[in-house]
Amino acid sequence: MKRTATLVIAAALFAPGALAQSSNDEGAGSACADIVLTSPRDSRVVAYHQIREDGKSLGDLRVGKRDVFDADNNPAGNLHWRIQPTSPTDDPHAMLVNTRYFILNDGLIITETLMQPRSELQDTSRIAMSNADAVIMGGTGAYEFAVGTVSASVAEDGSGLVTYTFNMEC
Repeated sequence: MKRTATLVIAAALFAPGALAQSSNDEGAGSACADIVLTSPRDSRVVAYHQIREDGKSLGDLRVGKRDVFDADNNPAGNLHWRIQPTSPTDDPHAMLVNTRYFILNDGLIITETLMQPRSELQDTSRIAMSNADAVIMGGTGAYEFAVGTVSASVAEDGSGLVTYTFNMEC
């Protein structure tokens, strides 16, 4: 299982268009418009590796996967993510680095953000921040040369539904 996920991400990063159905300019223009994806809580799978028992520390890693859906609630692909602390627990300026890989039907979008943990956060096994903006670092396939931002917001009704709003261009 671990090798499969690593190979999928490696293939996407080192073989542009490997996950895409089309990487021509016409396809990129239409796919690279602003898009909105949603992800229900029940599609989430999370794994956590903690180095020390006494809280958040360098080397801790939280990884996960969610299914994502388009505006018509059709399957659009998967979101894989990793969250890692930038410094030990006792650092009052500690941040979490969140890298997301949106592996979509027509390409890959990579985003990254720094998040400040909630004050009660002791490790990265809990949600660091409900709403956050990320920078689009690039992509493959229809999203080759993608730039912009993506905003993540959690529904206030307690359902755990996350909405990802992309403001991008290629």
